[in-house]
Amino acid sequence: MNGHDNHDNTQYNGYNEEEFEPSDPSSSGEFSDSDSDSDSVSGTAGTGSDSGVVDVDDESIPSYFIERGGRLYHADTTSPYPLPCDGREIQRLNAQHSLLKNVFGRNYIRQDLVQEVLTDDGSMKVVVDFAHGTGRWAVEMGQQFPHVQFYGLEIVPITNREHLDNVQFELNSEISRGTRFDEGSVTIVHARTVYMTVRNYYQSIILEAGRILQTGGLYLAGEWGYPAFIGQEPHPNLAQMGLGQFFNSLSQCLAPRGITRLGRDLENLIRNSNLFNPIHVHNVWVPIGPWDPQRQEFGARMRRILRRFMSSTKPLLLESSGWTEAQINDLFAVCNTEMTSTPRLVMVFHAICAVRWRGE
Repeated sequence: MNGHDNHDNTQYNGYNEEEFEPSDPSSSGEFSDSDSDSDSVSGTAGTGSDSGVVDVDDESIPSYFIERGGRLYHADTTSPYPLPCDGREIQRLNAQHSLLKNVFGRNYIRQDLVQEVLTDDGSMKVVVDFAHGTGRWAVEMGQQFPHVQFYGLEIVPITNREHLDNVQFELNSEISRGTRFDEGSVTIVHARTVYMTVRNYYQSIILEAGRILQTGGLYLAGEWGYPAFIGQEPHPNLAQMGLGQFFNSLSQCLAPRGITRLGRDLENLIRNSNLFNPIHVHNVWVPIGPWDPQRQEFGARMRRILRRFMSSTKPLLLESSGWTEAQINDLFAVCNTEMTSTPRLVMVFHAICAVRWRGE
């Protein structure tokens, strides 16, 4: 496939928006959550439209969840997703959504391409959000583009039951096995931080996006990489840091489930599918902790998100890492110190806008 790839490796030029931010937990290894949000969840699988999708009523919602160790998890035995689906995890997902929106200045990269394909020209516009999480991206996009029909796919009903008429949430146990949408019927597919939702073959998500996208449609994808350092050396050896040990251990725990962290490999997977051209890449780094005086708020938010993420992975580490709870708590305490005091420490988000291409 011939064509050009546009790379934009940059910091960020975000803006601030009012949002709920949880209070900063203590610095102990056991990351506590002092927020008042309960662990109850609610959602809907759709609107009972002609698609055959039916509503999930209040009485059936508990059947989609199981409780382990005081956290709620999905009860779908076919999905590899290993993290909780409770109130604390919902707060993390919402905080992550708000941070990324601030970082990029909007809910997507390549504003020109997105607004072009979603222009209200009288034709049917359909956007599908793979693994929509709390549904905030779809709802906010539905507000911005009221003439577009948005569908969010997820394994459990954790979205707010009150949403827009042009936004519908549906249950789909494993997107990589296929969706109900016809070939070439979708304008945009959005897939952000979905690598834990598929086992063994992430390319299947890319192939499904390529199948349902119309020619000229957009695949908006994004995944976090590993912690990294910016600027000139010398830097600490990340492999010898607590954060390096945490992410390495997490990868080892996910491997038996067939889950592989993507990060910078996402671009090559999309390129090698030969389904998209051109591919626009925007890699952005976000500080961890207070070291950047110009972006201390972003750094504090990134640290809180990582702390919540680590807390959500603790049951998985206890089950699969061979570490004791005390050892995990000690590791988390070391990580917290590093995130608070290590200069030039960042997380990198790899965002892609790829155009569906059908040619020779």
